[in-house]
Amino acid sequence: MFGNSGPDPVEAQELLEAYEPIISVPFRAGHTWYRVFGLLRVRQRSLLIEFQTLENILGLVKSRIRQIEIPISEMASAAFEPHFFRGGELILRALSLKTFQKFPGSLQGVCH
Repeated sequence: MFGNSGPDPVEAQELLEAYEPIISVPFRAGHTWYRVFGLLRVRQRSLLIEFQTLENILGLVKSRIRQIEIPISEMASAAFEPHFFRGGELILRALSLKTFQKFPGSLQGVCH
């Protein structure tokens, strides 16, 4: 009872994570044979990418919904490049080639 100055540090961290604001950005990526539709969610220590691939010609579902969680510590940069007609492009760069290996169309640690 004495010396208890507040919640346990573990409980405080869980409380912060429970009330963290959710930033969720829808995205799509176009490639020659398929399109990727998904959501990018920013968390305290990671990026969560949820996506599904569709065949480009007939629009048939090509893959089930997949998730990739990327620790912020593995990211080199994130940049938004505006485009006049298309709105813009989000470019994510990783410190390792393995970071985006499961994301369709990624190349040399770059996902866009």
